[in-house]
Amino acid sequence: MEAGTRAAHTSSSQAPPPCVRAFPCVQGVPTLMAWDPLVARKSIALMQEVACALLVPFRGYLLDSSENLGVLAAFHSAKDAICWALVTKEALLHAEW
Repeated sequence: MEAGTRAAHTSSSQAPPPCVRAFPCVQGVPTLMAWDPLVARKSIALMQEVACALLVPFRGYLLDSSENLGVLAAFHSAKDAICWALVTKEALLHAEW
C-alpha cells in the first residue's frame, strides 16, 4: 500500500504547476501608428518597460512582448496575475508619458 501511495504521489508531483497567463495590451495600435508612429512606439515601449519591471514581485515571467501584443506574462496564480495587472495599471497612470 505504501508503494502505491508513493507512486501516486510521485506522479502527481511531476505535474506542471498551475499557470495563469495575462496580457495588458494597447488598444487601437493601428490608429496610433497612423497618427504618429514614433509616439506610438515610445508609448508601447514605456508600457512594456513598466509591465515587465513589475513581474518579479508577483512571481511573473515574461512569455512574449511585441508592438501588437503588448506583454504576455505567466503567473503561478490568478491572484498574482490580477495584482500585477492592477499595480501595472496604477504605475502606468503615474508614468512619465
